[in-house]
Amino acid sequence: LISLLFYKENFSSGAMHPSFSFDCFNFNLEKGVFMNYEDVFTQGSEEELLGIVNDRISNSIKLGNMYYDCWEVDINDFLSAKNNFVLNDNYVEFYFDDCVMCPSYTGTYSIEIALVDLLSVLKKYDSNPLIF
Repeated sequence: LISLLFYKENFSSGAMHPSFSFDCFNFNLEKGVFMNYEDVFTQGSEEELLGIVNDRISNSIKLGNMYYDCWEVDINDFLSAKNNFVLNDNYVEFYFDDCVMCPSYTGTYSIEIALVDLLSVLKKYDSNPLIF
């Protein structure tokens, strides 16, 4: 499995800060195909996973690990960005475009969630290349 993150910076004339957007691609080397949300997570798990993401954001804000100016992700924003994640052996990192989770001046665009915290929504089939 290879996970790639493409980071796009857009600077508009007269804007104080550039805006950022992200595209993530996960490629299964054994099958030679790109993977999306449904290849890694169970079908219909978007609301449950959004709850996990928002709990992590809220706890990070309370613990001072994220700016107080950040906020929980809206369901519509999550649905449009649900394929923007990268994987490794320990966690999934979801990326959100500028001002979806935090204001641009914070520089915070992603949230990491340990795989063990996602067991309820991870696919448990041979088609999922994650080993847990």
